[in-house]
Amino acid sequence: MQINNIPVALYRFEIAIDGTHQLKYVSDRFFELFEIPTSTSLTDVASLFDRILLEDRQGFYRSRSDDRALPQTWNWEGRWILPSGKIEWIRAESRQTYLPDGSIEWDGVLINISDRKQVEDRLHQTNQSLLEATRSKDEFIANISNEVRTPLNAILGMSEILKEEILGTINRQQLESLTTIDRSSQQLLSLMNDILDISNISQGKLELEITLIGVLSLCQSSLAFFKQQADEKKLQLDLDVSPTAGNIAIDEQRLRQVLIELLSNAIKFSTSGGRIVLSVARQDGEDQDGWIDFTVTDTGIGIAPEDLDRLFQPFVQIDSKLNRQYIGAGLGLALAQQLVGLHGGRIRLSSELGYGSRFTVRLPASCLIIDRDFVVFDRSISNDINLN
Repeated sequence: MQINNIPVALYRFEIAIDGTHQLKYVSDRFFELFEIPTSTSLTDVASLFDRILLEDRQGFYRSRSDDRALPQTWNWEGRWILPSGKIEWIRAESRQTYLPDGSIEWDGVLINISDRKQVEDRLHQTNQSLLEATRSKDEFIANISNEVRTPLNAILGMSEILKEEILGTINRQQLESLTTIDRSSQQLLSLMNDILDISNISQGKLELEITLIGVLSLCQSSLAFFKQQADEKKLQLDLDVSPTAGNIAIDEQRLRQVLIELLSNAIKFSTSGGRIVLSVARQDGEDQDGWIDFTVTDTGIGIAPEDLDRLFQPFVQIDSKLNRQYIGAGLGLALAQQLVGLHGGRIRLSSELGYGSRFTVRLPASCLIIDRDFVVFDRSISNDINLN
C-alpha cells in the first residue's frame, strides 16, 4: 500500500537547535486536506498556523512543547480556516525524536474530524434537551405531588372527624365506608410522597438529617409497625441484632422508611406460616473499616433470576399483568435504593424462586458510633446493586 493512499495526512516537522521550524515531509493528503496546490512551497510554516481559528490558536501554541524528554507525544484538536472559507476540525497526533545534532523531529498524522465533531455536537444538544426535559418532568411531578397532597390531607382530616362522630352519629355501614376512604387516601398519599422523594433526590434537593440513634430501638420500632399484619397472616417475626451494633449516625426517618419498605415487601410476598427475620451485624472489610448490615430475610415466593435486574427500577412491577395478585406502584425499592445511596451505602439482594429472598442494606461502618465521637461519612449516591 502506498503512503499517499492512506486516508490521513502524514507529516514530519522539525524544530532546529536554533528554534526555527520546518516541514520536512508531507503526504499528498496534506495538500488535499488544507486545499493547497501541490506545487505550493511549505517553507512558510507560520502562514499555515495563521489559518487556525483565532479561538483555538492560543490553545494550539500552548499545547506545543520543545521539551526534549523522550518519549513525548503531542495531540491537539482545533478548527482550521481553509482558503475557501470553510472551517474544518483537525486532529493532530505526533511523536518526537531527538536527533544527534540537537534538533527535534515530530512524525505525525493529521485527521479531518469534522464529521465526528458534528455528531458530538448533535449528541450534546440531544443530551441537553433530555436534561432539560428531565428537569421539567421532575418539576412537574413535584408540583403535581404537592397539589394532590393538599386535598388528600383535607380528605383524611374530614374522614377522621366523621369517624370520631364530631359532626354527628354514624352507623356501621358509614364507618366501613369511611375506613375504606381513609385507607385508600393513605395509600395515595404514600404514593405521592414517594414520587416527591424520588423527584427531590434526582434534583439533589433531598438532604439527610443525621442524628445518633440506637440500632436496637430502630429495628424494634420498625418491626412493631407490622405486628398486626404478621399475626393476620400467621407469620413469625424475629429480630437478631448483634451486641456490637450500638448506636448509628443516620437519618432516622429515612432509614426507617427503607426498613419498612423491605419488611412490607417481605410480609406481602410471604405465605401463611412463613418466617421473616430482621438482623443487624457488623462486617469487617479487608481494606476499609467494614460495614454494618441490616438484613431482611423471608421465606416467601422469591424472585426469578431474570427479574432481579429490573427490581430496583422505578414504576417497574415484576408481575405486570392487569390482574396481578400483589398491588403496588413499583416505587418503594427504587426509592429505598436511592435513600441508602445517600447514606453512602448500597442494597444487596439474593433470592431463589419459591424459597424466599434476602435484602441487605449495607452502610459504611463509619456510620456506626462506638463512642460519642461523630464521624462524617461520604453521602454520595451509589446505584450499585450486588445480586449475590
